[in-house]
Amino acid sequence: MITYQLPRRIRYIPASAIFTATYNAPTVGKYDFAGQQKTFILKLLPHTVYLIDSISIGGTVSAEDYLAALDVVPVFTLRKSLDEEAIFDVPFPIQGFSTDRQIVHFFKTGQNNCGLIASITGTLNQTAPLIGISTISLSINFSIHAIDESSFEKTYKAEG
Repeated sequence: MITYQLPRRIRYIPASAIFTATYNAPTVGKYDFAGQQKTFILKLLPHTVYLIDSISIGGTVSAEDYLAALDVVPVFTLRKSLDEEAIFDVPFPIQGFSTDRQIVHFFKTGQNNCGLIASITGTLNQTAPLIGISTISLSINFSIHAIDESSFEKTYKAEG
């Protein structure tokens, strides 16, 4: 396992995305997140290493109602806009709500005009507690840190 000593000065960037599934659209009888593609999160700077260290997930329905309604588990994906490269090796499943779920993931881009793009896919069933609710939203919040020091970028490039 590669470990990195973080520099003293890093920039914190709060990031979030809200995804809404509408009942019966586009899939009849389901709340479908399929139409929620490519939500812009932030502009990525070249020669900057980014660290995602936590993720929080909440919704407009209770956690219990969300779990009971799972059909195709929604998955969250982060990509770089220019080359569509995924930030995580596999999509992040949203099997429930969580607060400050710890993850440690570094990434960078060497390209100009690149952005961080989020998307979500998956479906929920309409269970008895959800009758009368036309939309369900998920809020995904994550902590990103930008590390601009050239010495750290060189170490990351050599080892990562």
